[in-house]
Amino acid sequence: MMDIRLQYSRIQFSFGILPHNCEVARHPDSGQKRVTITGKLINNANGSLFLVTGESKAEKVYEIVTEEGNFRSYPASLVNPATADLIWFFG
Repeated sequence: MMDIRLQYSRIQFSFGILPHNCEVARHPDSGQKRVTITGKLINNANGSLFLVTGESKAEKVYEIVTEEGNFRSYPASLVNPATADLIWFFG
């Protein structure tokens, strides 16, 4: 099991992930390797949240939340928690 700890400001999250619940991918622009948890794990979690920073993302977030425009082209549109609310933080 992989132990993941995230911290933003004074909020800290800690959770364990089994190897089959994560994937390694390359960022399409930078080529940087990233480890991500799978959509199945996200959508079956006890809670889900997005932390969005930067004014440049406002239009994309609007499309996703209202399901308008090109919203299906954004991976964030696939997050649809089965048992919990989806919380958005903007900074």
